[in-house]
Amino acid sequence: MSKTYKINKHLFKVEIWDTAGQERYKSITAVYYKGAKGALVVYDTTDKNTFDNIDKWMLEIKDKTSKDIKLMIIGNKIDLKDDREVKNEEAMKKAESLSIPLMETSALDATNVKEAFYDLLKEIYKDMKDKLNNPENKYQNEKKGIDLNTNINSQKKKSKCC
Repeated sequence: MSKTYKINKHLFKVEIWDTAGQERYKSITAVYYKGAKGALVVYDTTDKNTFDNIDKWMLEIKDKTSKDIKLMIIGNKIDLKDDREVKNEEAMKKAESLSIPLMETSALDATNVKEAFYDLLKEIYKDMKDKLNNPENKYQNEKKGIDLNTNINSQKKKSKCC
């Protein structure tokens, strides 16, 4: 799924990949991680097993992404209060130990879902803005992209080999 967000007059196209932690997608997860600027590690508040797997997912993300990826832990299904197996205090302790923000959501009634994505995007934006404004950034003054005013026909055509 993809969605476009606007932060400080800048548009961000976000691609969302969800494997639901299923092993059958394990062989293609490297594609998901490549170039990722942020990740939400989601656990089910009604299933302690999913919470216990946070460390495993964190290791995998850290192993397959850049060191500056922005992360957030999400506890989902807070609407099922009677079935809750992971207390908020326990989740907060875990997030604090990993130095990662935590947010609890409900996909069923959309509680905090938009806010979770938006908070992660704000952190990504802040990081990107800081890097672009850093005077030591060697790419700061380079042109990015393609100059659309270039006349394609005036460029020399490469000769084919052999």
